[in-house]
Amino acid sequence: MNILAIDTSSEILDIALRKEDEIHVLTKTAGLRHSELLLPGISYLLESADLGLEDIHLIVCAKGPGSFTGLRIGISTAKGICAGTGIPLVSVPTLDALAYPYRHIPLPVLPVIDAKKKRFYSRLFQKGNALSPAVDADLDDILNLCGDFPSVAVTGPHAGLFLERAQRPDVFVLGPGTGEGCSRSLCVLGEIQYKEKGADEDGEGPLYLRKSDAELERERKLNGQ
Repeated sequence: MNILAIDTSSEILDIALRKEDEIHVLTKTAGLRHSELLLPGISYLLESADLGLEDIHLIVCAKGPGSFTGLRIGISTAKGICAGTGIPLVSVPTLDALAYPYRHIPLPVLPVIDAKKKRFYSRLFQKGNALSPAVDADLDDILNLCGDFPSVAVTGPHAGLFLERAQRPDVFVLGPGTGEGCSRSLCVLGEIQYKEKGADEDGEGPLYLRKSDAELERERKLNGQ
């Protein structure tokens, strides 16, 4: 199965194209340029793999949590391609995909994405199993989330920032996958999800753990604050 996977949930643009047993990956620090770089990146990978969109059997997107703008760009782009080609679309929770490669390590794994406002999106896993729901939490809440584990491996695009702020080398260690996206994992998890549950429903959208600043501002205005 030829699979195109897209992760735009952070400032890292991470795209993977799996062609049978080959994997082609493009990773860039995109900042706010996802809309500018995503389609050219997809075209580059298709050319590298000597494929056209008509050869793709499944598109997989990271559904969040993560950057509001990045998620909207990634999912809307994927939906546009699928609408024009008939390719099925599957979206996978970002934190699950970030933790997936490290399901065999003995330590619990904590993927983190910067949620701004001194908070992180995170979820605790051990041996591939989720031990908590996905959270939008500050450092104290994440310490509580990790409970009595003597050591936790932190991974994901903002693992370094988390360790810097936490200042708890007695608990947190820098795990694999620091500063990376999750497109490779999306290829695997997306295929599993598609075979078990089929494609996303038409109304499926990003997974947000909080309201955007624009939504909060609109509510404040409506409430006369």
